[in-house]
Parts: sequence; structure tokens; C-alpha cells
Amino acid sequence: MIKKNLTLIVASFVLLISAFATHNVYAQSVEDSGCVPPREKNSESIAEYKECLRRYKQTFLEEYKTRQKEIKQEREEVKTQLQETRAERCDIVEGQMDARIDQYRAAQENHLARYTALKEKLANLITRLEEQGYDVTKLQEDLLVLEDKIAVLTQRFEEFVVQLEETTNFECGDSNGDFLTAMQESRNALSLVRQSALDVKNYYVNTVKQDIVALRDQIREVSKEDSRMLKPSSNTNGL
Repeated sequence: MIKKNLTLIVASFVLLISAFATHNVYAQSVEDSGCVPPREKNSESIAEYKECLRRYKQTFLEEYKTRQKEIKQEREEVKTQLQETRAERCDIVEGQMDARIDQYRAAQENHLARYTALKEKLANLITRLEEQGYDVTKLQEDLLVLEDKIAVLTQRFEEFVVQLEETTNFECGDSNGDFLTAMQESRNALSLVRQSALDVKNYYVNTVKQDIVALRDQIREVSKEDSRMLKPSSNTNGL
């Protein structure tokens, strides 16, 4: 109730200011009306002066109303132009967002393909070495950990893309900050994706590859030992 009364008071005050401004402008323009006050105080001169003022006032008000209509029309045109500009900007933003989503989807597929190939390569190496009789227990453990890390990365990547797609649910320019909030959440999700991708890379480089190198060194040592055992002794010539 108080808010409603306050609104009425403000509206009345605005109308009063507008009326006062109109009256003030009219009062100042009377001096330029060309109507000459009568020097003789007779009824005919006074009547002519009043008629002159009446015609001038009528002309002034008509011109004033016309100008007000023009101002209103100009404001509407500016408002329409701003709306069109905002709509064009929103179309650009939405187009960029769709393109970005497609790019991340493509990146997601590339990552999955690369990491799937990485897992298969390691699994094939384990199988081959195991068939040759080597102890691949450590590599098998590495493969399980690597698979878990890749699964986390895959899940986070999917959550990020879904979060990014949800930003398109908000109407551009009319979402009361929800669009910006959704964008910030998608950025946070992307940060987690990058952390997981780095985690996978570091684990493979610092753990898996090192264990593969260590196993290959053992294989070479075994091969050298086997070669020495199979090499004929120089003493056999004297037999």
C-alpha cells in the first residue's frame, strides 16, 4: 500500500513538473508572439489583444503537441533500434555458443579415441609380454589405475559439455543473470576437465612409461644372460 501511494505521488509530481515546464515555456514565448499590449484601455483594443494571444496560444500548443509526438516517436525508434541491436548481438552469441559446443564435442570424441587407443596399446603389450612369460603384474595394476583416471576424465568432459549446452536454455538478454551463472558453472566444469586430462597425462608419462621402460630393461638383461648361456665355451676346442 505504501509503495502504491509512493508511486502515485511520484507520478503526480512528474505531471506537475511537466505542466509547469509547459507553462513556463509558453510564458517565455508570449514575448515573441508579436501581440502588442493595448496602450488604450478600450474594449476593442483589449479584445484584439486577447484574440491575438488566443491564436498564438492555440498555435503554440499545437506545435508543442506535435513536437511531443515527434519526441515520443524518436524514443520508440531508438528503443526499437536497441532491441534489434540486442537481438543481433544475441544471435551472434548464440551462434558462437553452438559452434563452441560442436568444437568441444569433437574434442571429446578425439580425446576418447586417443585414450581408448592408449589403453588398447597397453593391454596388448601386457598380453604379449605375459605370453612370453614375463611378470606383468605392475603393468596390469597401472592399466587399472589408468582406466579409472580416463573414466573420470570422460565423465567430467560429458558433464562440462552438458553444462555448456544448458546455457542455451536461457534467453539472451532476459535471463536475470542466469546465463552468466550458467557460463561460470561451465567454466568451473572445464577447469575440472583440464585437471583430469593433466592427471591422465602425468600418470602415463611418469608411471606407466617408466614401468614399461623398467620391464624392457629386465627383458634385455634376461636376453643378454640367455645369449651368454647359449654361447659356446672357448674350452670346448681342447676336448
